[in-house]
Amino acid sequence: MREIILSDKTIRVDTSKLTMGDWREFFSGKQTHKKDDEFVEKATGLTPKEQQNMLRNDYRRLIKVIAQEGTEPLTDPN
Repeated sequence: MREIILSDKTIRVDTSKLTMGDWREFFSGKQTHKKDDEFVEKATGLTPKEQQNMLRNDYRRLIKVIAQEGTEPLTDPN
């Protein structure tokens, strides 16, 4: 889990709620905007309306953090 500070709020990113299917569909670039919004909502809790009202650069930074969070190795819990 990671937090990202955007221009108007701090968002917690938790990719543990995403399935492998969610991941593949989102990063395939072939989904509808509605499905993309659902993916981001699952990882961040941001509603589609909140996502639509985000600044473009904040949204891009958020997607970058989601991608990084999902591709980094898991840490040893011991």
